[in-house]
Amino acid sequence: MNSYEAIYYRKSVRKYSMTVIPPETLDRLRNCARHLKRLDPSIDYQVDILDLTRNKIKLMGPFRVKAPYYLMISVDKSKEGAMLEAGYLAEQLVLYLTAKDIGTCYQGGLRCLNMAPARGLKQAMLIAFGYGENKIYRNQEQARRKKLSRLCVFREAIDDDMRTLLKAARLAPSAFNTQPWRFAVYSNRIHIMARDSLWNTIRSGGTELDMGIMLCHLTLAAEELWMDTTFRRDEQLAENKWKKCSYIISLINNQNNLNN
Repeated sequence: MNSYEAIYYRKSVRKYSMTVIPPETLDRLRNCARHLKRLDPSIDYQVDILDLTRNKIKLMGPFRVKAPYYLMISVDKSKEGAMLEAGYLAEQLVLYLTAKDIGTCYQGGLRCLNMAPARGLKQAMLIAFGYGENKIYRNQEQARRKKLSRLCVFREAIDDDMRTLLKAARLAPSAFNTQPWRFAVYSNRIHIMARDSLWNTIRSGGTELDMGIMLCHLTLAAEELWMDTTFRRDEQLAENKWKKCSYIISLINNQNNLNN
């Protein structure tokens, strides 16, 4: 299984064995973390592995699951789009672990109290991981997700490749399964919006993180299909007023050689 295939089988794992993961597996995870794809390379980031099997780590926050390890994703939150970047980075690691038969669970609101990131970075997300007590996979049909017809407005007819991108995006996890993404779809581009709501406002940055996770799914699907795609922000669209939505970014299919 590769990371793209893991999109269709991953589920949140909330019960873990406290079995130690082999050091070489953790070393490969660290190497993966050093070579992640980027949305904005100017945003500094750091990935730490918190090993609760060996160290005393103080964690505080709601909805914590008991796990032997946590990933701590930290970013420069002074930069615009930092939480979008954090989600994009985090999901790459989550799907990498899933493909290695290791369970994961996003821990929104959880904080590490006795381990601070370097270089003035701020914690963005903690992710529990380890070997699951039970199955760590599910079929995509078991995922509780909105239908594409509710998430998309189709402005033009699309081909199978573009539809595959949307299917992968639809399966992205989000906090409390809010699924904030909405898509205006054309034959050669997808304009990506975040749905506005009181809940998303209260979460402060959580929606951006969710959107970054979903953008990771789009990237992996495009790579799997050997599509030449680019994320590009259209400032004119950003200035428009959208009903109950905020414009985030656009995915452009460069193979069609058309302007957006």
